[in-house]
Amino acid sequence: MRPSALTALPLLVMLAFGTPACLDGGGDAEALDGGGFGGFGGEGGFGGALPGDDACSLGCQWLADCGLCWPDAQTDMCLDGAGCVDQCERLDYTAIASCVSGLAACSDDAGLDACFDDPGPPPDEDACARGCAALDGCGLCDVDASGACLELADCAQACRDAGGEARNACLGELTTCDEAAIEACTDADPDPDPDPDPTDDDCALGCVALDECGYCEPDANDDCLSVDDCAAACRADAEAPAVYQCLAALEDCDEGAINACYGDVPPDPGEGVCADGCGALDACGLCLPDANDDCLGVAACAQACRDEGLEALAQCFVAVVECDEAAIDACFAGE
Repeated sequence: MRPSALTALPLLVMLAFGTPACLDGGGDAEALDGGGFGGFGGEGGFGGALPGDDACSLGCQWLADCGLCWPDAQTDMCLDGAGCVDQCERLDYTAIASCVSGLAACSDDAGLDACFDDPGPPPDEDACARGCAALDGCGLCDVDASGACLELADCAQACRDAGGEARNACLGELTTCDEAAIEACTDADPDPDPDPDPTDDDCALGCVALDECGYCEPDANDDCLSVDDCAAACRADAEAPAVYQCLAALEDCDEGAINACYGDVPPDPGEGVCADGCGALDACGLCLPDANDDCLGVAACAQACRDEGLEALAQCFVAVVECDEAAIDACFAGE
């Protein structure tokens, strides 16, 4: 099987194996006659002297001497001498070129067929390397972190490191540079075990919710962890994700609900006007201060109200509509 248009690109345009299209009619027949084939056997080309004794040079010279051509990957037009050697070396088809240059006669169609039957990849070429060569042959490339095109060797190594063999194997089997076909290879090779998106797992969402409510997870020094560090600490604790799943599901910043996510049950403020008044104050984001001007929790507030006979103040808080600040101030002024 001849190499595909993407992996090796068409090496010979053959009719009935061994009869190149550019010999019997076709647009390039005249270009081949008289050594006018872009540099082979003509002025400015290989002429009578080989440019080198490497496999690609020898193979390209043999093709030129036999009036055959190696078409360009993109245009299917016959390549000149330098182009033939460059394409052979770039796509690493030295094995085919070496086979061709060893044929005894131009008329050896069976030998040509055998040379262009797929000899298999070189020992050091794998699916990653073939896929990268395929992209390169289409004028495309994989890129590094800065967006620069990777060299073929680096592209192949990046493929291996990322486990992209299936995608590159698909690319290596294509016979076209069609963009949709190339994208289909990429879409057909999803990451079999993708890492969780650090921005939308339970830990991250719970830490964001905590931060938006003005709370945080403390570190060993009781300093607030950043949201990212909070999420990382959560992921490191097998039991923590359940807590943060609960936090992420909260619809508001109710302290009691937040404590409940942690498994902390707030003290029961009891019943009666003191409990209702302190609850109303807390719902407005306010509190009754203690002797040190620290906020009392709802239960402690209700107990202080009962102890100090502040039921009238509590009843005033209950009557406040929509946390009206002036009305709350009036409650404190009339206590």
